[in-house]
Amino acid sequence: MIWDTLEEGITFESSGLFLKWNTPIKKLKSIGNPKFESGGGHASIIWENEALLNGIIGNWSVHYWAWENEALPIRIINRIFGYFSGYKDILIRNKLKSIDLNYSEDTESFEAYEYLKAHLLGILGEPQIQKEGHDKEIKWISRNYYICLYLFEMHAYRCSLSIGKN
Repeated sequence: MIWDTLEEGITFESSGLFLKWNTPIKKLKSIGNPKFESGGGHASIIWENEALLNGIIGNWSVHYWAWENEALPIRIINRIFGYFSGYKDILIRNKLKSIDLNYSEDTESFEAYEYLKAHLLGILGEPQIQKEGHDKEIKWISRNYYICLYLFEMHAYRCSLSIGKN
C-alpha cells in the first residue's frame, strides 16, 4: 500500500496535498501554503505540519540550489526536524526525487532513529539493506522507490529519513 502511493508522487496524509514527481520548483511554490527559506547557496520550500508514512508529522521541504532556473523540474523534497543537516545525496539537479526528515541534535537524533526504525519496521517489514556501526543505514526498496533511514555524524549526530524515486 505504501509503495502504491509513491507511484506518481507524494501525497500528504493530513492535507491531501499532492506533489508530483518531476514538478518544477516554480509550480511547487504554489501548491498549498508553503513557506520559503534561503541561505548558503540553497533555498527551501516548506510545508509545515504535514504527515507521511502512516503518520510521521513534521515540516517537509524541497531543497534546491538558489541559482537554479525555477522552471526546471526538481528531484528533492525534504522533511526537516531541527535544521537542514547537509547535502548528502538530496540535492540532485532539477527533479523532484526524494523527501527527507532530519534531526540535528545528538539526543534527538538517537531517539528519532529508534522511533522511526520501529515505526517503519512495523509498516514495511524487514529492510533489504541494513548497516550497523558508527553510521547506520536501513533501506527498503520496491520497484522504483526507496525509503531509507540514516543515523550519521556530521559535527553532531543526525538522523535522516529519505523517501524517494530511484
